[in-house]
Amino acid sequence: MKLTSYILDEEHRYSENSYFQVFKCVGYKLIMGLTSTFERLNLKEKLIAKYYPNTEEITKLECLANDWISDYKEYQVLIDVDNIEDYKNLNKEYLQDFEFFQFSFKNAMKICGPEG
Repeated sequence: MKLTSYILDEEHRYSENSYFQVFKCVGYKLIMGLTSTFERLNLKEKLIAKYYPNTEEITKLECLANDWISDYKEYQVLIDVDNIEDYKNLNKEYLQDFEFFQFSFKNAMKICGPEG
């Protein structure tokens, strides 16, 4: 088995069971996972950490200081769901709708008119 390295973008998605089958079958020497939302509502970030531990975290302040991101405001949006399956269904619906706009907030805002 050839050992290699992988870069996983949006690593929080790799907490789903279907992805973990890959970790069990594929040999790897190094994995670098990138995400801004590591903690999951279903607590499966613990599974990700089992297969490749989180060794470095970059803070928002560091990202702003290096112009890696633009300044932004965070809002907490509460979704009234009784279980994780309801949340997954709502999230899937959101992703399908957002895909229509090529996952671009700028494109989505164009439907509001020229001022967006």
